[in-house]
Amino acid sequence: MKTIGHHTLEDRGNYEELLIRGPIKSINENAYLGKGYYFWDNNINYAKKWGELSYESKGKKFLICEAELNLESSCFLDLVGNMEDIHYFKEIIIRYNKYHWPIGKFIEHLKYLNRQEKFRDIFPFKAIRAFDYSKNKFEVYKFSNKEKSGYTVLNPVLIICLIEKNKLILNSFKIVYPVNKERGE
Repeated sequence: MKTIGHHTLEDRGNYEELLIRGPIKSINENAYLGKGYYFWDNNINYAKKWGELSYESKGKKFLICEAELNLESSCFLDLVGNMEDIHYFKEIIIRYNKYHWPIGKFIEHLKYLNRQEKFRDIFPFKAIRAFDYSKNKFEVYKFSNKEKSGYTVLNPVLIICLIEKNKLILNSFKIVYPVNKERGE
């Protein structure tokens, strides 16, 4: 799967370093999908909302960087659009998550297990994508006029976490917001 990822971070004025070293890894213990490099899946509007909530609300400036992401199915755990991946992950949670850890902590445990010979290939993934149901008021559209009709969401918040930086996965990285003449844009 190919997509555009939007990476929101604090504007510290270190543009050249950021373009060379970026994206920046989240090492937060409460990271939703474990430690990694986080992107909004092709959603610059939510990347802006995140910047406003996380940085502007605290009197800080933020940047949004954009990258082309190439997520090969063999190393990509897609918890949004691949039912086999969803079933696999649910089964592994039922089997190994005896402590009922949140998803991010459980993923970190799976990464640890994967480094052991006995559990090799239990978690061979380099990227994960998930639907975050908590982030905004969804645009809900009913399928029919029936009272108990199902619905669909047309503004989903999809998160991608790259477990490792890799030029095959992360093809480009550039600052796209705000546009700034100082950076040559």
